[in-house]
Amino acid sequence: METAPFAQAPIPEARPASLREVYLRRLRRLLRLRHQHEQELNRQGIRLLNHSVFAAYCDCRAIGVGEEARQILRQANVALRLNMVDAAPGFRAEASRRSA
Repeated sequence: METAPFAQAPIPEARPASLREVYLRRLRRLLRLRHQHEQELNRQGIRLLNHSVFAAYCDCRAIGVGEEARQILRQANVALRLNMVDAAPGFRAEASRRSA
């Protein structure tokens, strides 16, 4: 009994623009997950997400969208700092006393 040779279906190549968006979207999603679940996760969970974010950033750099990825990371860092200030009402008062 003979079998027919395996016919591989052609895999469509991703267009550079769509690939770019996939990588940047993945980076944003991981940052959003880290932010949303930060209070629920233990140290290992945070570490795992941090490694995932870094891997996604490296992937972005590898395809040539490192500057856009850095901008996303900067925005996430600013949002994180703003949320920390909002969560700690006495933080602003203490910070202003220190700088005076």
